[in-house]
Amino acid sequence: MIPTILSAMGVDYKKYGRTFEEIGLYEDRIRLYESGARPIYEIKGDARQKENWKIVDYADYD
Repeated sequence: MIPTILSAMGVDYKKYGRTFEEIGLYEDRIRLYESGARPIYEIKGDARQKENWKIVDYADYD
């Protein structure tokens, strides 16, 4: 999201990744999700499908 916001503001965003427009709709990529709770999830494929989520680590907030 950060690259998209920076791009809209006319700021160089490349070091933060790609904008939403630059990511293909059906691009096969791995995403990480950290909810603020301990588990960190890896999402492969459609994020609406529970079987595509896997716990890969636990955040250390101490």
